[in-house]
Amino acid sequence: MLRRRAPRRRASITSLIDVIFLLLLFFMLASSFTKFSEVEVMAANGMRGIHSQGSKGVQVYIEPQAVLIDDTEVLENDIAKLLNKRRTDKVLIVTIRVSREVSTQRLVDVLATLNQIPNTSFHLKGAR
Repeated sequence: MLRRRAPRRRASITSLIDVIFLLLLFFMLASSFTKFSEVEVMAANGMRGIHSQGSKGVQVYIEPQAVLIDDTEVLENDIAKLLNKRRTDKVLIVTIRVSREVSTQRLVDVLATLNQIPNTSFHLKGAR
């Protein structure tokens, strides 16, 4: 005896689209979006003349959790204000040293803050 097979139902893709949409929404909300910054970097051009005129520079040391200006810890929001107070010449010379543990993003964040100070020359040196 031959049995008649029941006709197959077509699969609905509506539920599949719903699942894909929910997964997309989940991953968009669960991922972290980091803040990207950019800092313009130029080669040194004639800064030796400024050093030879007797200008006193300011030392900035960047640590993973702190910023030190001439060995005094400061808040990141106060960096520009403090450096402007220490300006003695037309051009403020800032020597920046970075701890080995500092991430690149932290360095870029601090450099972006320092870059907002007008008439400032920055010199980046190796780890202290």
